[in-house]
Amino acid sequence: MIRNVLTIAAINSKAIRGSLGTYLLMVFLMPVSFLIPLTIISGGRYNIDIAMGSLFSAMFITTIEDVGDSIVKDRYTGSRNFFITRPIKPVEYMLGIALSTLTYNGIGGAAILGICVLFLDLQLKVVGLAILILVLMAGWFISALIGFIIGEYGPKDWIQNDAISGAISFVVTFLAPVYYPLSALPSTLQPISYGFYTTHLALIGKDAMNGVTPDLANVVAVVCFLVACFVIALKGIKWREL
Repeated sequence: MIRNVLTIAAINSKAIRGSLGTYLLMVFLMPVSFLIPLTIISGGRYNIDIAMGSLFSAMFITTIEDVGDSIVKDRYTGSRNFFITRPIKPVEYMLGIALSTLTYNGIGGAAILGICVLFLDLQLKVVGLAILILVLMAGWFISALIGFIIGEYGPKDWIQNDAISGAISFVVTFLAPVYYPLSALPSTLQPISYGFYTTHLALIGKDAMNGVTPDLANVVAVVCFLVACFVIALKGIKWREL
């Protein structure tokens, strides 16, 4: 199983390694372009929120878009026939596609975290750092599953599919209270924001950065999102249709 997953991840990461400019844009420049101006505008009042938003941008946005793009192109070109003849199980295919995005998102997330620690005066203890890493990994995997769901259930036209992936990735990153505190939302919108998995992840991550024990309700919500997305994504794979 591990060999199959790593093989699929290597195949799908070749396209990323082939373009250095695209690689740097995805792993570093895009989240930094939000991090720097927002930090200056806020005057240091929302460093933790901005750091969290930048980390989420580095880890989640391209994950949703790239996984959705990979899946719909495999559907369109019939590339899965290569994996079926091995044979490779659907869950191995899912994990391999997801893992391919971590080869650049993980580097981007680490770079952004380093900048935040050095320049935003974040005081992360060992436990807080461990929780934050778990938050990022959980969010990355849920984002990959969402990209998989879009690719499986969305239109076969890769341009339309890419537009849907892009819209959803920005909604869960910028409309959810990630770059800003939950309290900044009007009271009528706060309950609605809990419908985003990124809201719960952000609340857990911000608690970790502040040295506060995360709310168990947010942890349970993240687990529910992960399980639900995994089940929906797995049911979307139909090898026999290829």
